[in-house]
Amino acid sequence: MAGGSASNQESELSVEYHVHVGLSLLIPTITPGEQIVRCYDGFAVFALCGKNGAVGYFITKKLDRRFQYPEGPDHIQRNASEFCESLVDVPIRVITLMM
Repeated sequence: MAGGSASNQESELSVEYHVHVGLSLLIPTITPGEQIVRCYDGFAVFALCGKNGAVGYFITKKLDRRFQYPEGPDHIQRNASEFCESLVDVPIRVITLMM
């Protein structure tokens, strides 16, 4: 809200997603400059490969409901690790065979 007070603007903020951010070592099948976006039911994966081959990524996870600021779920490392580990078999890259 333009021109409104900071306290009024804060009361209009809400939280609907958790974002998990990470950095991976070289992944040979992803080329430098490549950007990957995969959307699934309840979460999305965004991966960006730098010129040195390192892959930065973030995963957005839709929460079960909208929280009004300053309320919201605690972001606990154990929960983040469990969520990310549950995605180990989720494909983030689609390989197309040309015949």
